[in-house]
Amino acid sequence: MDFEKAAPSGAVFVLSEGDTMQVDGQCHCGKITFEAEVDPEAVSVCHCRDCQALTGSPFRVTAICTAADVKLTAGTPRIYR
Repeated sequence: MDFEKAAPSGAVFVLSEGDTMQVDGQCHCGKITFEAEVDPEAVSVCHCRDCQALTGSPFRVTAICTAADVKLTAGTPRIYR
């Protein structure tokens, strides 16, 4: 069953129940890349001053997921102690 959902920003998403979003990204230098499958309901957009300062943009988008939902596709993260 498809349904429309309005996001806080006013954008409209057309989703089917149980749909997930495929996202990908990388670290700043690009040596580590990843893919993730997230629930669109777990994505938020924040316009507070802290998020604006953190990202240097008018808003920050956050997608909450579990470690099992994320797959590293290149590189190996370093652990700093």
